[in-house]
Amino acid sequence: MRAEILEEVKKEIEKMLAAGFIRPCRYAEWISSIVPVEKKDGRWRVAIDFRDLNRATPKDEYPMPVAETLINAAAGHKVLSFMDGNTGYNQIFMAPEDIHKTAFRVPGAVGLFEYVVMTFGLKNAGATYQRAMNYIFHDLIGKLVEIYIDDMVVKSVSMEGHLDDLRRVLDRTRKFGLRMNPKKCAFGVTVGQFLGFLVHERGIEIGLKSQEAVRTMQPPTTKKELQQQQQAFDEIKRYLTTPPVLVPPRKTAVLHLLVGSDTSIASVVVQLYEGVEKVVFYLSRRMLDAETRYPEVEKLCLCLFFTCTKLHHILLTAEIIVICKSDVVKHMLSAPVLKGRLALMSDTIEDATELRLWSLEKIKENKARVARAYNKRVRPKEFQVGDLVWEAVLPLGTRDKAYGKWSPNWHGPYKVVQALKGNAYMLEELDGEKFPVAVNGQHLKKYFPSMWDDGQ
Repeated sequence: MRAEILEEVKKEIEKMLAAGFIRPCRYAEWISSIVPVEKKDGRWRVAIDFRDLNRATPKDEYPMPVAETLINAAAGHKVLSFMDGNTGYNQIFMAPEDIHKTAFRVPGAVGLFEYVVMTFGLKNAGATYQRAMNYIFHDLIGKLVEIYIDDMVVKSVSMEGHLDDLRRVLDRTRKFGLRMNPKKCAFGVTVGQFLGFLVHERGIEIGLKSQEAVRTMQPPTTKKELQQQQQAFDEIKRYLTTPPVLVPPRKTAVLHLLVGSDTSIASVVVQLYEGVEKVVFYLSRRMLDAETRYPEVEKLCLCLFFTCTKLHHILLTAEIIVICKSDVVKHMLSAPVLKGRLALMSDTIEDATELRLWSLEKIKENKARVARAYNKRVRPKEFQVGDLVWEAVLPLGTRDKAYGKWSPNWHGPYKVVQALKGNAYMLEELDGEKFPVAVNGQHLKKYFPSMWDDGQ
């Protein structure tokens, strides 16, 4: 190790000792080597090569979230706040009986050290951190916030609601002592980078780093390559640096799946937005040498199989229309006997279809059960034309600055002038001025005159 690098490593060791992340080690069962990694700003990061320890460590099978699902869930919101954990892994302590296993040696006379806190490079560090985040934010994930390890995004449909959502998330981080890196946080923005993609209200775009990598591609070096490839590369650059905006799938929309195959297999998932086709997901890969010799129908079956395997989290939640040169689904269903790879592909696709239908049936049953429970507890409110009613102050919990906690929850009375469908009513003031819109009956209650109304 060069002397200047060793000096930087010593400084990092001193910082970690002062922070309490590591401590000197006396008796080590496992000893790992140090690997200095240069950062973009020229500084050095101390990384540890835990490969031997990781090979002997049982894998934690904790289910990690699907990145594509989180990106889709974050897109389509008007206001976003992005946060990144400050030395996130180091916020979790190692189990005392496992500390000695993280020992590492530093060249020269610096010595032997071991980690008191969890660090990068350990086999199950990601799963451990994700489990902790899911425990801390269990009731907010999917509603206000999406989390992938130490990347976090708070999402809201309005700025007013976003402040409340952000306050709830930050209160939770304060309660559990989590720390965020202020240099990597952005609050109250309309667009930002999450898991390598740009997410905003309109949809999803590829990240700036990916676009920049394409823009700075070098042209071919030989004259022959230049003649054959320059035009193709220019076209690829133009297309990739002006990417289409991907939209998150809507739960009630029908998805169109376009599949095709030649020397590669590719598919596009689209759905209609106000009569215009919008792309939800692109998927492709090159065919193996043996796959290029498949019959045309088997190539399309392979493409459909590949798509169902990779995008099951999207395809299981919506009705799918498959569009391709030939009807692969009809071919598989009409064949009397399927063998080999076609049988495997057909079974996978049928399993996905059965799982989707089963999921829809369970959702329907759960909705019916919730409706029955609600109907048992809530009596429908019915009013007649001419009734006097109070109207709830909305949104619920709104307070008047002049009255504070003594603010009224109802205002009125008003007179019912018309009963509409869906438990809605048209109201008017006692002086005859009518409401411009109908009011939900759930936000009304009958007005009964009190002794204080006798003189009015």
